[in-house]
Amino acid sequence: MEKVRNLLKKELRLFEADHTGMPDYALESSGGSVLSTRCTVQYNERSRTQKLFGIPLWFTSYSPRTVIQRKGYGASAGECWAFYGGHGFLTIGLSDLINVTAVSYEHLPIELSPDGHISTAPKNFLVWSYQDIDDIYSRILLGNFTFDALGDPLQIFYVQHWDERLTNIIELETLTNWGSYVTCLYRFRVHGQALKILPEFSEESEQSNLSFSNVQAKSHERD
Repeated sequence: MEKVRNLLKKELRLFEADHTGMPDYALESSGGSVLSTRCTVQYNERSRTQKLFGIPLWFTSYSPRTVIQRKGYGASAGECWAFYGGHGFLTIGLSDLINVTAVSYEHLPIELSPDGHISTAPKNFLVWSYQDIDDIYSRILLGNFTFDALGDPLQIFYVQHWDERLTNIIELETLTNWGSYVTCLYRFRVHGQALKILPEFSEESEQSNLSFSNVQAKSHERD
């Protein structure tokens, strides 16, 4: 019984830790940002018209920023960045210089889909690491992945090609979706190992620490 209780606690902590238990360097609230969508054409859905007394006032649409924003405890229907077709780009500036180890994509659970389908989910996609957003020759392919529409809403993909260079620019390139004329992206995360800067120790500080240690040692000897 104790083992079951500990397992439940572990799963609860994981759920509360952004569902993955890993830092998300793409997260907007932590310093991530959308740098570009290149030639991707955003889809503006008129069914999201806001009305007052039956009079249409404006159309609600979500920007690419929604893909790197945390949304409570999971995805909600329609809270996504939508674009025409299956091929699209999302270039993200990370909050830190990292070696990318994995990415994760979270889509709307099929149980929450109004029509019982998630054909707008991305299917095949590439992840690129850049040194310079304007230099295509600086990029390295980290992996060619497939999101399983029948799998878990949140899926983690570990890099297939290791990039030893530190980077703070990642590009998600979707190639296809699961059959719709529109692709909807809900939440994309980037995980990795950040550059750790050790504190600098000057020669003077080392000598002063050594002198202080000697003084303490002599004091103990007198005592």
